[in-house]
Amino acid sequence: MEKVEIKLSQFGLEDSEKRRYFVRKDGKVEVLKIKHNGMEKTMIKVTPLNNGYPVIWVVKDSKGNRTAIYVREMVATAFLGYDKNNDSQKLINIDFDKTNNKLENVKVVTPEEWKNHYKSTFQKMKGVDRSQNPPNNKLTLSQVKKIKALLKDSKDIPKVAEKFKISIGQVYRIKRGENWSKI
Repeated sequence: MEKVEIKLSQFGLEDSEKRRYFVRKDGKVEVLKIKHNGMEKTMIKVTPLNNGYPVIWVVKDSKGNRTAIYVREMVATAFLGYDKNNDSQKLINIDFDKTNNKLENVKVVTPEEWKNHYKSTFQKMKGVDRSQNPPNNKLTLSQVKKIKALLKDSKDIPKVAEKFKISIGQVYRIKRGENWSKI
């Protein structure tokens, strides 16, 4: 399987002396962890963000702060010459599947082509009151109200998380007012 090395500097980050990143045409990302006694090859776990696009987490600075890089951006940068900082370039997933980041499904397009590609999606959103249930949320407004009521009565956060099929961290963020603070 052909793979290309990706430099973090292509994404405005500091290149790592301890890790080298590679992306393959099938959308998989590999990392070589460089140890004092040689190299060890491992696969990076790709995790979805809230918007559903797979990402990898990398250390962005010497303080150890982390940031996410979209896998589709890595594929497009390596094989299609995509430049994230070029405003005349946009990325699309041809089949609309955010998790399919194979080379044949990722395409670099102009902003006009991007708008035409997602035209049907934009039309579906017209006239819908999205304030009640913002897109890409696992929870509805009524579920959040129930969670907040449960948190007033109960201190068993893991049970609340299990009941609504969300993470314990998400329940804590709701409790602290970081998420869904207007409710």
